[in-house]
Amino acid sequence: STDFKEEEILFGAISPGGHSLVPDEEYVAAVTAADVVEEGGLNGFDAITLQKKLSGKIVSVQPWIGELYEGMRGSTRPQDMETLLQLTYLYFTEPRRDEQAYQAYRQQRLANVENRESSPMRIFWDTVRTAIYQNHFRARPWSIEVLEEMDLDESLEVYRERFADAGDFTFIFVGNFRPVELEPLLVRYLGSLPSGGRVETWRD
Repeated sequence: STDFKEEEILFGAISPGGHSLVPDEEYVAAVTAADVVEEGGLNGFDAITLQKKLSGKIVSVQPWIGELYEGMRGSTRPQDMETLLQLTYLYFTEPRRDEQAYQAYRQQRLANVENRESSPMRIFWDTVRTAIYQNHFRARPWSIEVLEEMDLDESLEVYRERFADAGDFTFIFVGNFRPVELEPLLVRYLGSLPSGGRVETWRD
């Protein structure tokens, strides 16, 4: 706890594993999984409706899946701390499938790829990356062919698997809170997350 900023609490959660643990055929679905979930909303609410529900609150939670770790990051103010924990709980337990939101996200990625292919500097750095990683499957530059490997259901499957067990996550809070007041909320929302004692590490 700190009083460095009166109206800010920063939050992070991290667990080893990441998309290093998924097979190659699910790699693209894995690296887009967190974005797909964020675009889809939570617990029966699409992303737009969810934002309306959060009107008047200052809170954000964002899931992520990296190469070696997965986790969440976020921030809030002291009076909205319970909402942050509610969102965290739902990101673990109630990701929402939304075909329409997925297609919009996919079109956005397609536009980015088309813009990349018209940039000489981007093509140069893609070529450098390909050389450095010796044409490794998981270091391919984004292209229309790579985008074809995206899959909504595979992304949701990877996401649910990565966040299925909160037992090996470390949760970190920094900001203006009193531990004695925060503890009951942590017990209620984080203590009730699914945990089967899974212990993992990332794969080279």
